Parts: sequence; structure tokens; C-alpha cells
Amino acid sequence: MFYCTTTEPSEATLFRQVQAGDAVSLDQLMQQHDGLVHYIIRQQWRGTLTYVEVLQEGRIGLWRAIRGFDPTRGTAFSTYASVAIARQVWRAVAQAECGPATPVLLDCAVPPPPEPLLYLLTQEA
Repeated sequence: MFYCTTTEPSEATLFRQVQAGDAVSLDQLMQQHDGLVHYIIRQQWRGTLTYVEVLQEGRIGLWRAIRGFDPTRGTAFSTYASVAIARQVWRAVAQAECGPATPVLLDCAVPPPPEPLLYLLTQEA
């Protein structure tokens, strides 16, 4: 039995086409649900990122939601996508507040090898 709670019957077909790798269907679904991204961002946008940066992260979350949505499970896409979008936005905000990741040994100089090892390296075999 096929159960779908999307608004258009052709939308389930679009999701299946996206799962198969159709870029045109992906673009169409991204355009259809872009308003959901704006809605969630306006509700949850906090932090130091600009609106454009948060919008980009929200669209990444929408892209992931479209790629992973299964219309046969009986869940509305907006319910599924809102969680994925909010998670992606919060992850980006948290990462921006923590700052860029730096390696631990970035400022440390590498010590020269000990003398006996240096002697062995310079000897010819």
C-alpha cells in the first residue's frame, strides 16, 4: 500500500526521481520548498552568521532532506525537512561560534633528530 501525505500526487514521483539521481526533479523540489527554509530560519536564526550564510546552510539541510525522504513511510515532507533544516542551521551556528578548528601542534617547532640518528642518516651504506 502506498501512503503519501504530500500535497501533490506527483510530488512522490519527484522524490523517487531524485532518489534515482534526477537533477531536474531535485531542482524543482528545492524551489518548491525554499519557503520552508526561510520560515525555519526566521524562527531560529541566532548567532553571528549573516542571513545569507544561514540561508545557505538551511538549503543544504533541505537538500539532505530531499535526498533522504521516503514518501512511503507516511510522514509529511515538511515535518521531515524542518528537522533536517533546523539541525543543519544549528550545526553551522555552533561551528561559527566555536571558531575555525586549528591543529594542536600548529605553533610547535619540530625538534631536530638526536645526534646518533643524524650520524646514521649521513653515513653511506
